[in-house]
Amino acid sequence: MEVKINNQNKLESMLNREQELKHIGNIYGESNAADEFLDLTHSEKIVLLAWVTDKLQKQKSINYNESSYGLKHKFEKSPFGFYVSNGQFKGAMYLADFHVKNLYVLNWNFNISSSSCKQLDNYYD
Repeated sequence: MEVKINNQNKLESMLNREQELKHIGNIYGESNAADEFLDLTHSEKIVLLAWVTDKLQKQKSINYNESSYGLKHKFEKSPFGFYVSNGQFKGAMYLADFHVKNLYVLNWNFNISSSSCKQLDNYYD
């Protein structure tokens, strides 16, 4: 399973919105703030956003079985993965237009399909 960087323009347009992350509340410390995404290199941002948009499928409802913290570990275990903080992962999910149930909790839940998470479990575990 590889990360496909199919649409560089789409990923770059997500990055054009990254300053929005500075306006998201941070009540749990720096490593959990979504604006920590800004500290990644350009290449790291592209790889993380490509993985998020390639591997995670959206659904209408929020999935409470997966959180930002668990998903960041799945990314780190992936072939192109690297260490990211919980906040950096939350920032990527926000920029990829995943819906967040509550911006003011430590670990965010998103509108991701259970089937895409199960595919990751089967591959990375």
